[in-house]
Amino acid sequence: MSPERAGTIALLATTIVWGSTFLFMREASIAFRDAAGPGGEYLGAMVCLATRFALAFAAGCLLFRMGPRAFTRGDWVKGGAMAAPMVAGFVLQTYALERTTPAVCAFLTSLYVVFTPILDYAVRRRLPKGRVVAGIWFAVAGTYLLTGPGTGGAGPGEILSVVSAAIFAGHILLIDALTRGGRELELTMTTIGVAAVLFSAPIPFLGGVGRLAQADFWRTALADPWVSAGVPYLALVATIVGLGIVNRFQKALDPTRAAVIYTIEPIWAFAISAAAGREVASAGILTGMGLILAGNLWSEVGFPRPRRPTGGSTPGLGPGSTGAGSSAGSPGTP
Repeated sequence: MSPERAGTIALLATTIVWGSTFLFMREASIAFRDAAGPGGEYLGAMVCLATRFALAFAAGCLLFRMGPRAFTRGDWVKGGAMAAPMVAGFVLQTYALERTTPAVCAFLTSLYVVFTPILDYAVRRRLPKGRVVAGIWFAVAGTYLLTGPGTGGAGPGEILSVVSAAIFAGHILLIDALTRGGRELELTMTTIGVAAVLFSAPIPFLGGVGRLAQADFWRTALADPWVSAGVPYLALVATIVGLGIVNRFQKALDPTRAAVIYTIEPIWAFAISAAAGREVASAGILTGMGLILAGNLWSEVGFPRPRRPTGGSTPGLGPGSTGAGSSAGSPGTP
């Protein structure tokens, strides 16, 4: 098998994993929220994200054999700078997932693809190509169909998804600026480590210290398979294995081909969520998803995107993974 074919298959498999993270993050966050009980409605997402990223950092250090001396002070400074917008994007995306369906969140989060050239022009005055402008209009039309009157209007989940997409777009530009000196793996790991700390920081102010100290909280949360099996899956498979696959195989592909492959991620998010019975898709919603996909694809092919770091791409890990652009997975990847 040629390296290009192997790389294509590997990245396609990765988009399936990253697409699944929207459903897994939604269910795990809700399980933590329910375990927290009354007054803990904002605690679930933070505990879920902090647990996932802490586990991913520990597992990544073991897998890649990276001790404290593997990271320079510059790695931590740059990793912290990249972690800040990533954390903001993931928090909004996770709260959005609790308020809308995984597929709607995935497709709206994927708007980072068209937000990126807009922000790039605003910051660096790099004028996007005409095809990107056309892609933006496709995406705008698709967003209207997903959030317009026919779907009940744009609720908090839809609004938070779009805002997170804009934040992830800024994160992509920041990665482009801070990873030009190499050390992508070290920067990815420090980003994950700092993110784990930042996700943990608000927990005491959300009434989490007392709840997390109670055995009943963890007993209830871990009794839910979305937590006991889902969070390790998110940390180890979606984050660390996904990171390893991208590091190993993406370099064998042309950047444009890789970008096109990554646009498939929201389709998997919809398929997996629908199979789990979490989606009710009308003709208008499906059309809207198709237009957003078309706009993303048009923009990816027609715009010289910022250099994708070898450490991965957003919501991924991810929810993304995160999908392309985020050091923890695709920005669309929760």
